[in-house]
Amino acid sequence: MKRSVTLIACVILAVLPAWAAEQDALALSANIQQRHLPYGLILDPVFASAESTALVGYARGGDAAIWTGHYLAAESFRYQVTHAPEALANIKRALTGLRLLVDVTGNNLLARCAFPVNWPYAQSVIQEEQRHGLYYRTLNGETYAWIGNTSRDQYSGVFFGLGVGLLLFPLPALP
Repeated sequence: MKRSVTLIACVILAVLPAWAAEQDALALSANIQQRHLPYGLILDPVFASAESTALVGYARGGDAAIWTGHYLAAESFRYQVTHAPEALANIKRALTGLRLLVDVTGNNLLARCAFPVNWPYAQSVIQEEQRHGLYYRTLNGETYAWIGNTSRDQYSGVFFGLGVGLLLFPLPALP
C-alpha cells in the first residue's frame, strides 16, 4: 500500500509541472499571436510604459527575419508533437510572413522586415531601422516599406525554420 501511494505521489509530482509548463507555453503562444506577429513577422511591441498594455510602436524590425524563422521552427516542433490546429495555423502565418520578406524585395533576396507604409506603427520601425536601408515596393496594390542590408544571421534564422519545417513536413505535405 505504501509503495502504491508513493508511486501515485511520484506520478502526480511529475505530471503537475508538465501540465503547468504546457499552460505557460500556451499563454506565451497567445501573447505572441496577439502582440508580436504583425504581418506574420516577429517584432517586439513597444508599450506606453512598463505598466501599460497600450501599444505605441514596434522595435527590432531589423531582426524580424531571424526570429520569424525560429518561430516557424518552434511551431513546427509543436505541431509535430501535438497536432494542434493552432500550431498549423501559426506555421502558415509564419510562412506567409517569410514569403513577404522575399516577395517585397522584387529580386528574390530576403528583406529584414516588411510592412505596409500606412500601418499605424510604420514610423516606429522606420526610425529605428533606416540605418539598414529603407526601400519601398508595391505588392498587390499596397505600398510596403522594407528594411534591407540583410545579414547572414537573418538568412540563418530563416533557413533554420524552413529546414525544420522540411524535415517535419515533406514537400507535398508542407502547409
